[in-house]
Amino acid sequence: CIGAPATEPHQLTKKEVKRLTLIAKSAKDHLTIAHYYEAEADRLDSLGAGYEEAAAGYRHSPAAKNLMSPSTAAHYDYLAKGFREEAIADRILASSQEQMAKDAATTAE
Repeated sequence: CIGAPATEPHQLTKKEVKRLTLIAKSAKDHLTIAHYYEAEADRLDSLGAGYEEAAAGYRHSPAAKNLMSPSTAAHYDYLAKGFREEAIADRILASSQEQMAKDAATTAE
């Protein structure tokens, strides 16, 4: 169909990834899971960067009275740190799934 949008690959949900993790056997299954965790880590890094930027903005600009709490910047720093830690954990999961994919590929040969 001319002008039809290209179909995007199905983005897995957290529930689907949990289910696939339990039944994954092939290298393709493990790589699918690894790609999910890499994408999730990228998303969390992006959120963390946004909160770090907002915290810096609150710290370095004058705020109108009662529009922000004095602890808003610290709260944003806390949120950014949490997102960064989750991203690291997701990258570790992705790495382990990639290793399982390699193992599955060599076992299949």
